[in-house]
Amino acid sequence: MWIFTTKGFVSAIYSNGNIIIRSRNKQHLKNLFPNEDILETGKDYPYRITIPKNKFIETMSKEMENINYHNFKDTVSDPFYHQFLTNIWIQGLNYEDTLNVKNKSIYNK
Repeated sequence: MWIFTTKGFVSAIYSNGNIIIRSRNKQHLKNLFPNEDILETGKDYPYRITIPKNKFIETMSKEMENINYHNFKDTVSDPFYHQFLTNIWIQGLNYEDTLNVKNKSIYNK
């Protein structure tokens, strides 16, 4: 699961009853999970932590409870992360446009 928060972007996967949380940016893991030891790997998503699933759920629930903004991207101060989010937003818009064209062509037969 890809997760985008005001504190950073992480990818979460399940493994043996735990959640492995991976990130491309070490600071994003520190921001979200400040008390966890971060493992550095030479793999895709080089920074990782492993925590019990219930702890992951608790942390993500707190993030959801703290939503208090009207525009997600505007809350991000890191210019590189902001650009990353903008690029994803643009791709989402392109996907939406593709679906709209596809759906219109179905009805115009």
